[in-house]
Amino acid sequence: MREAELRDLAGLGPTAEVTFMGDFYQIRDDGLAALIRFARATTTDNPEQTIPLDAIYRLLEDCLIDFGSFATRALSARAGIKEIGEVMDQLVAWYCARNHYPAMRLIGFIAGNMEEIDGQLIKAGGRGLAALSAREACNVALAICLEGRSEDDRTVFLEDLNYEGDPASEALAQLRQMQASQRKAQADG
Repeated sequence: MREAELRDLAGLGPTAEVTFMGDFYQIRDDGLAALIRFARATTTDNPEQTIPLDAIYRLLEDCLIDFGSFATRALSARAGIKEIGEVMDQLVAWYCARNHYPAMRLIGFIAGNMEEIDGQLIKAGGRGLAALSAREACNVALAICLEGRSEDDRTVFLEDLNYEGDPASEALAQLRQMQASQRKAQADG
């Protein structure tokens, strides 16, 4: 089975492109290095930190074949993070054959353990991460994460992996809401 067939099975189109404000932009064939670079640039222990704009810019520049036209269109349309985020979601979905959050969690695992994963692949007789597509790298990460788990642990892990949200940001929002409620209760006294 070829990559194109797998992407078709995943519900992705046959063409390596993203849409932005009604226009189509072709993407490069291989985005694994760009995704790893992006994951490393956006990894933080601070749940209040937003994604650095230069990391977003670099990811799009690395992946879009005609980044100049895209940038001009985005600037003239005064595109916000929501619109740019939709393009990033499409890029990640194309490269990884998964939705954004699960894919970036797996890419983040790869980014944090790159040398070990690369070494394991080379030791097993392969060429390492350099020979893999982003989709294949995500599958390697998933296999490593699932190895040795019980069926119940696998189920919980996959539920967490496939959660379509940002748990850290959601927890921070809940904490802020609780603190505001406590302040209001104290003020009402």
